[in-house]
Amino acid sequence: MTVDLAGLTHVGLKRSENQDEVFAQLLVEGDQPIACLAVADGMGGHVKGREASQLAIKTVRSELEGWLKSEGAVPTKEWCINLEKEAHRAVSRISCGTEVAGTTLTVAIVHRDQCLIGHVGDSRAYCFRDGKLEQLTEDQTWDVYAQKNGIPNEYGKSLRQAIGVGGGITPDTYCVDMLRSDWLLVCSDGLYKMVGIEALEIELGQSISAKDACERLIQLALDGGGKDNVGVCVARFGVPVAKTRKLDPPLVIAMVAAIILTILVVLNLVGMI
Repeated sequence: MTVDLAGLTHVGLKRSENQDEVFAQLLVEGDQPIACLAVADGMGGHVKGREASQLAIKTVRSELEGWLKSEGAVPTKEWCINLEKEAHRAVSRISCGTEVAGTTLTVAIVHRDQCLIGHVGDSRAYCFRDGKLEQLTEDQTWDVYAQKNGIPNEYGKSLRQAIGVGGGITPDTYCVDMLRSDWLLVCSDGLYKMVGIEALEIELGQSISAKDACERLIQLALDGGGKDNVGVCVARFGVPVAKTRKLDPPLVIAMVAAIILTILVVLNLVGMI
């Protein structure tokens, strides 16, 4: 399955520092392309949020390199869980006293026609199919947890867990079949809290490429107030592979003849002046 993908971040209109980090890369395993999209949203209330998100994405890069070197390796839920836990350990090590480092981390790996997702925090993954946007991940926030389990919520919309915070984490994993006409969106809350689903669907539907989609969605978040950093990764599947067109020999001859004729006419006109 051919893939067009891109990633983009923006500091927004209210923040002085961009704590969102993204990763969008097309990898190669033999003749089978592998797409990886990841978004890490450093926790704004924590001093080391920027460092945490950068380290989380650095861990994604490192784990991918090790995975690709393993012969016969295929994406698994266990690998996604281990990646999230390795990022958690790495970020935990940079916390110092009251300076707690934390970040979300949502990673999507697309191999063949399957998308595997590892997820900690409240960044999100969506599938855009037939003009409709479907949320694939569940926010790991106390309000969502309380509503789902029918219990009182004493912590508002704060995160239940985050990369680098606390003794351990329990990542969520998802496996989704992707169709050739699908789009995959991974983003931070700086996008979906500023923009309604309908607006996202309209812009994705009008996008001509993954890069164009990222730029459109970032602009939507800014137009919606831009109160937070924005991190966006988009993958577009089933994109036709561009082919080099060869000129037909008779067409080339006709083009050359037309050029020569034009030159002769011009010379004749100059001679008449």
